Amino acid sequence: MNDNTTFENITSLLLQGGRYTTKDLSERFSITQKTVQNYVKKLKNSGLMKDGTKYYFPNEFKNIEIHQKLQMSTALMISLYKCAIPELEESVISNFKVLPKELDAFTFNLNFEKIENKPLFNYIVDAIIKKIALEFIYTNKKNIISKKNVFPVKITNMLGYWYL
Repeated sequence: MNDNTTFENITSLLLQGGRYTTKDLSERFSITQKTVQNYVKKLKNSGLMKDGTKYYFPNEFKNIEIHQKLQMSTALMISLYKCAIPELEESVISNFKVLPKELDAFTFNLNFEKIENKPLFNYIVDAIIKKIALEFIYTNKKNIISKKNVFPVKITNMLGYWYL
């Protein structure tokens, strides 16, 4: 791990909660206690607190971090949805009372395969959420037709095509 990655990982760990000594952090990340002390000095300007020998971030910092991650996730989800099904952009956006400020940070130039059958797409998404099986009629390489029941887990878009 490089210094920046280690610093980010320590910061992330502290933001998740708990209290850690410099020894705890040095052992966990396989770095010297002196390096941890240097990181702690940087983090004190960001609100890092000390209780005896243990360092921690106050709860309000953890809540801000969670809120920011939620805002970023929401912005990313809206942006991806706009790329996947542009006709539903207005509907998706109208479901949010306050749009995340991060929304403008995302620009995608993805060549999603156009979703022609939106009711079917929504039906599949609903099956994933509700964890119910779907029945498909399947034709194999030998042109033999059979029915298949599947429990869909995810829909993904790879190289412009949708996969279940």
